[in-house]
Amino acid sequence: DNPDDLWLLNELGFCSNTLDHPEQALPYLEKSVAINDQDIWSQCELARCYAMQGKPEEALPHFLKAKELGRDDAWLYREKGWTLTQLDKFEEAVGYFEEALYFDQTDGWCHAQIGFCYNRMEQPDQALSELKKALTMNYRDLWVMKEYAWSCSRVNQLEDELEILQELIKD
Repeated sequence: DNPDDLWLLNELGFCSNTLDHPEQALPYLEKSVAINDQDIWSQCELARCYAMQGKPEEALPHFLKAKELGRDDAWLYREKGWTLTQLDKFEEAVGYFEEALYFDQTDGWCHAQIGFCYNRMEQPDQALSELKKALTMNYRDLWVMKEYAWSCSRVNQLEDELEILQELIKD
């Protein structure tokens, strides 16, 4: 009944984001933060909404605000790291992905992201190590496998590259 109900606005935003309609979520979440900028969930959902729209500059302050308000979990660090990769701030992103791994060492996605960042920072040996961890943890996305093959090529591990490329052909 109340168009200024914080829960209702957040839920509308969350559902729209989750259904991959961030443009629909944005007005609800902006209004939610305008009503109460101390609400962690509102800050996180608005940050996610901006990130989903490819607006990392707008997303980052809301992730930082959520942290300032007390959110301290793997999700927040993963999202901040991802947002920083969109800004080509790879070294800083690695730090956030490593913070996320503090909560869950078996997070193959974080290891893959760290590998991606290391490749962009021209550190293929470190990239290869992280990507290998991701693959070992059964995070075998197509892009991870291609990133791993590229890393193998960059450090002249051609037999490993050939093996992963042949696996890609099979799928």
